[in-house]
Amino acid sequence: MPAFFNSLFMIYLIAVSLIWSFSFGLIKTNMSSLDPALVAFLRLVLSAAVFLPFLRLKKTAPQVSLKVFLIGALQFGLMYIAYIYSFQYLKAYQIAAMTIFTPLYVEIINDFINRRFAPRPYLFVIMAVFASALVTWESLSVFEAQKGFFLVQLSNICFAGGQVLYRKLLKSTEVKDREIFAAAYGGAAAITFTAVLLRGSLPQVAQISVSQWAALLYLGVIASGLCFFLWNKGVRIANITNAAISNNLKMPLAVAVSLFFFGEYKTESAESIVRLGLGTALLAASLILNSRQKPAD
Repeated sequence: MPAFFNSLFMIYLIAVSLIWSFSFGLIKTNMSSLDPALVAFLRLVLSAAVFLPFLRLKKTAPQVSLKVFLIGALQFGLMYIAYIYSFQYLKAYQIAAMTIFTPLYVEIINDFINRRFAPRPYLFVIMAVFASALVTWESLSVFEAQKGFFLVQLSNICFAGGQVLYRKLLKSTEVKDREIFAAAYGGAAAITFTAVLLRGSLPQVAQISVSQWAALLYLGVIASGLCFFLWNKGVRIANITNAAISNNLKMPLAVAVSLFFFGEYKTESAESIVRLGLGTALLAASLILNSRQKPAD
């Protein structure tokens, strides 16, 4: 059995993908009345609060702390502003479908940063993108909402770039992820707070309902705080192409949750279920085949 399936990486990324598969609808149903920048800021402040007790700046070189701060601003801050703003143009399931290109962005950015081009991993990455497109085919109405599509792609690129930069930076240090991750959320909170000030949406805090605070608490502490930490920790120890492909694990999981947990299979066609099965098998195959290759990184 490939080493991928015996690693902590597998546990981290599948657990996170499963949690995220339940989370797509919360923003659309609970947060659409709030400014996207404010939602992102509050969510990231809660995430930072989770890891603040573990922060050990004295044990970390100042330049490393600063770089993590800036990576967080990119991967979580700019990403969330674009991502949440896209909900003004798209439905939740469309946004989930349009994240299928993230593995390709991870591979391209990693090759660019390392100044190399290894063609074989792209076969497995494109295989994963095709697998996810197969699962989410009915949701890929790209040309009906071009502004929303490009916002999601901007979000994907920010998230992909952050993963690659975080992995490269921390692979060369002895610092533990939990001792520095509050800095990443601090950078993200700083850039989203700047956006809040520019948009003048801070007074909206007084209008947030109890149900919205509950959703923010879940999104900030669990879906963002814990999950992004586990995700980056997994990416740090993974083969970069497996990490890239795993960005699409949430696709079949989200569809499976909708079909079988929420009972939507009763109203779906047999074709949708067949596509889910084929897409899942193809995604798993891309991971297995890549795991048998000698890592380029």
